[in-house]
Amino acid sequence: MIASFPETTFVLEHAGMAEDQTAAGKAAWREGMELLAALPNVNVKLSGLGTFRRRARIDEMRPLILDTIEMFGADRTVWGSNFPIEKLWTSYGDLVAIVKEAIAPLSSQDRRKILGETAIRLYQLNV
Repeated sequence: MIASFPETTFVLEHAGMAEDQTAAGKAAWREGMELLAALPNVNVKLSGLGTFRRRARIDEMRPLILDTIEMFGADRTVWGSNFPIEKLWTSYGDLVAIVKEAIAPLSSQDRRKILGETAIRLYQLNV
């Protein structure tokens, strides 16, 4: 269906909602994400990553963050906090620290894209 609208920009929320953390669930998530990442007009938002676990932990979020970026690239990945929902189990500062730690191995250019530049382009913000 998305392929029928190549001029429309899509943003997939919550990194595809990787709720099922079983081996089969992770495989299904990756398969679906790879299909979406193959479509150049689909972007992804790293948001709500602790929603299904109701906690924010670097060891759980890092693989999801890095796998998502690997599939979509920094040019099509944007970070979002999903606040105030995530405030139920973490602070904004802790969440930002987790994301920054997870993407620390990336180039400074890719980090800038994920933390702001991609959002400015996608949402056509005049900053």
